[in-house]
Amino acid sequence: MPRSEEFKNYLQLEPNQAFPGGGRFAILIDEHECDQRVRAEVVELEPREHFPLHVHPKSDHVIMVVSGEGYLSWRGEHRYIVAGDTFVVPLGEIHSIGAGNKTPLRFVVLNIPPIDFHHSDFMQPIDLDSQKNG
Repeated sequence: MPRSEEFKNYLQLEPNQAFPGGGRFAILIDEHECDQRVRAEVVELEPREHFPLHVHPKSDHVIMVVSGEGYLSWRGEHRYIVAGDTFVVPLGEIHSIGAGNKTPLRFVVLNIPPIDFHHSDFMQPIDLDSQKNG
């Protein structure tokens, strides 16, 4: 029988740790629970808060919107997202996610394989203007 600590309700987790790049997070699945294959966080952005365009060169993302509304910039599109939306951002693809103007945006992100937030290349910002001119 699973231990009680193996059960977590992502709706009840309070993201209270500062997330590199903005927002706050709480660990849902620690990479040590799955033999270094996956890590999951609940991330919350305040209204109008967003991550800059960036890539994760070593990890795929599965993102599931839990509550609020916001946008996803990815593959040249700027898409409105709401609770229930789920999408996969393969490693190395430029993307950004942000909260709308009125409510916080909360989402679960699975990182496959896990990302080390303390490593400098976990999230590489992208400057599209310099890429066009470079």
